[in-house]
Amino acid sequence: MKAISQYTSLDAFLYLTPKHLCHAQKAVYEVIVRLGEATDKEIADCLTWPINRVTPRRGELYQMDRIRCMGERRDPTTGRRAMVWKPK
Repeated sequence: MKAISQYTSLDAFLYLTPKHLCHAQKAVYEVIVRLGEATDKEIADCLTWPINRVTPRRGELYQMDRIRCMGERRDPTTGRRAMVWKPK
């Protein structure tokens, strides 16, 4: 029985419209839209949030099919590869 409620909860979560986004999800989404494409670090820098506050919200937006991955690019500061996110 528990599995059924989990699936219905997931369906309800994925059905949410943009007006149903929480404040933090909206903030992350708006930064991605404003920049056109952005890495998690760029989003965190724009919002002046710690990265561990950004990545879960970005992950939720990806699961809701609001954003897509455009590939990777090197971060100029760290030299590490970072995923680039773009609104759908």
